[in-house]
Amino acid sequence: MRSMPSFDLVCLGAGGGPNEADLSAYLLKPSETRWEDGIIALEAGSGIGALTAILDRKPDTFHDLKLSLDTNTPSSIRAAQIYSYIQSFLISHSHLDHVLSLVLSAGSLSTPPSLYQAPFKRRRITGTKEVLDDLSTMIFSDRIWPNLASWSSESTVPDYLYLYDPIPTPKPTKDVVSEPDTKPRYHKVNTVVSVLAMPISHGQCRTGHAHAAAGTYTSTAFFIRHNTTEKQFLFFGDVEPDSLATSPLTKDVWRVAASLINSTLPDGQRQLDSIFIECSWPSSRSDNELFGHLNPQHLLQEMKTLARYVRKIRAPTSSPLESTATTGSTTNADTNPVEVPKKRRRLTLFKRHSRDKSVSSKMSDASISSTAIGLASSGNSSTPAPIQEELRAALKGVKLYLTHFKAPMQPSQGVKNGRLTQRIADEVKEFVFKEGLGLEVIAMEQGMRISL
Repeated sequence: MRSMPSFDLVCLGAGGGPNEADLSAYLLKPSETRWEDGIIALEAGSGIGALTAILDRKPDTFHDLKLSLDTNTPSSIRAAQIYSYIQSFLISHSHLDHVLSLVLSAGSLSTPPSLYQAPFKRRRITGTKEVLDDLSTMIFSDRIWPNLASWSSESTVPDYLYLYDPIPTPKPTKDVVSEPDTKPRYHKVNTVVSVLAMPISHGQCRTGHAHAAAGTYTSTAFFIRHNTTEKQFLFFGDVEPDSLATSPLTKDVWRVAASLINSTLPDGQRQLDSIFIECSWPSSRSDNELFGHLNPQHLLQEMKTLARYVRKIRAPTSSPLESTATTGSTTNADTNPVEVPKKRRRLTLFKRHSRDKSVSSKMSDASISSTAIGLASSGNSSTPAPIQEELRAALKGVKLYLTHFKAPMQPSQGVKNGRLTQRIADEVKEFVFKEGLGLEVIAMEQGMRISL
């Protein structure tokens, strides 16, 4: 029996620039809700303009939407109405190709659907403190753009101002992350969806600022969870290869992802089986010209790292991974961290699910124990290269959605419809096939609608 999806997602843009009409932007909602009940925007590069073009090309994209507009209403007006249903912008980092439409539409959108049944209606910008500091000090500063956002949640603040909504994250240092009192928590975006944010490296920032020192520029990987079904997917902002990073952080994300991939929900689905990750350049792009991004060769190495941890959890040996990980039982997530019992059980970083066929809606917001994050930052970060056969089909059943394709600026081999999308996707598919990882590779394209 086919399992019901947990999320619906529409791609407003899968490009990474410089074409401003196709920039990173996705509209997300829980499958059981309506678009007009409230939308989460994953990134906000492209916006109303891209949505207008999608409605012209694919008018049935939002076939389940009940718009109170005449069918003769221009697509641009219908697009603005849909975009006004956004309750929260979930932003991985503050580069313009990820925030452009958020900035341009600030103060112009109609009031969003109520969030948490609050007495006032404010759109949130949800992200790490560093991302929000970038926006507040550099963009919404009355210099680059009028200050149309506020940190204050008081009801006296005008409804048209964005509300900054910071997500706590473990600091990207081994000592802090591995401390036993570090309690990572899922952050509620709305009543149905929560996210766990983990820092990832996106190259170097050579200039220091009052709120951010020079050094590694961090983006964010989000584990996005449906609070009722417990289904999750992993969504990456821009990311560079760990092999080139001054501060390699992606391996920490893969260790957490591996545990979720190995966790089965009561309906038989994996807790996580979908990963959205960038692959900006084709294989011909050299390492010194990646500028904090991935190409197919480096993406393959990242997938092999994930596959190794999936295999280690499925078939534990006397490795550091086995000796550290245990099963955690949770209490009320709003007040208590995850507790890790002394009794050893099957190797997993996450709580076991009940064998009962129903899924409890009283879900913990702390699905990962401090042990799990400590494991993600353990000193044994180097993993020996495995025998090819050890990784065969390790990621079978996992869908890899490719994003953030750079638009070519000159004639180039494999360009189709002004994009390198198909060329990059074909290269990734070839590498994955040769390694036998079992991944299903899908290239995201503007206007695509998928269920997760």
